[in-house]
Amino acid sequence: MEQTRKSARIEGRAQELFRRYHAQCFWHMDPHLVIDSSNLNLVIAGLGKYGGRNGLLLAEELCQ
Repeated sequence: MEQTRKSARIEGRAQELFRRYHAQCFWHMDPHLVIDSSNLNLVIAGLGKYGGRNGLLLAEELCQ
């Protein structure tokens, strides 16, 4: 139960960051993409690679 809540929280945060950083990091992806456990790694990788220092820190946050 606790793991499910944690996963939902992380996926929600990843969705928020995907929208916020879409133009900078995810411009090549559908802006209406729903982020879930199957594509969470794309958000982490994109933030880490194209998001600058803030993106890297946010990617790290999603990994915890």
